Amino acid sequence: MQPLIRWGIVILLALVPLYYAQAITIEYAPSDTVLIIPEREITAEDYIEEVFPKYLWEEAKAISWCESRNIPDAHGDTHLMHYDAKYGEMVGDSIGLYQVRTGGRDWNRARANGMSAEEFREMMRDPLENTKYAYEIYKRNGWGAWSCKYVLK
Repeated sequence: MQPLIRWGIVILLALVPLYYAQAITIEYAPSDTVLIIPEREITAEDYIEEVFPKYLWEEAKAISWCESRNIPDAHGDTHLMHYDAKYGEMVGDSIGLYQVRTGGRDWNRARANGMSAEEFREMMRDPLENTKYAYEIYKRNGWGAWSCKYVLK
């Protein structure tokens, strides 16, 4: 077996933005040995620390846990869904880590963002996009926009 790398290498994963992070396997074979660095699943906490400023981390983690139990594709508030006749689609449900709503009786968040409700749902299932969107909501409204605001001291 040919050595893949003849000299040791240092990888500074801290310098790689979180959204580029992936499972990494390194083969170092000067003496036919293989070193495998186990992959680590990216968690909701990782996304929070990537998006929110440090002083909000604990609050953001508490809200995410309360809203979705940190399940990226959590789907809630289906009892609030209704038909938006203007666009011919159902809105009102909440998606993702922060349970971002697709719309309400007189507003359609998906269309306000230039997409259909289904496209918006798909975007909100991405934990990084959901966390970014939650931070934008937070900057406008604070934690008052979430029903789980009660978990904060």
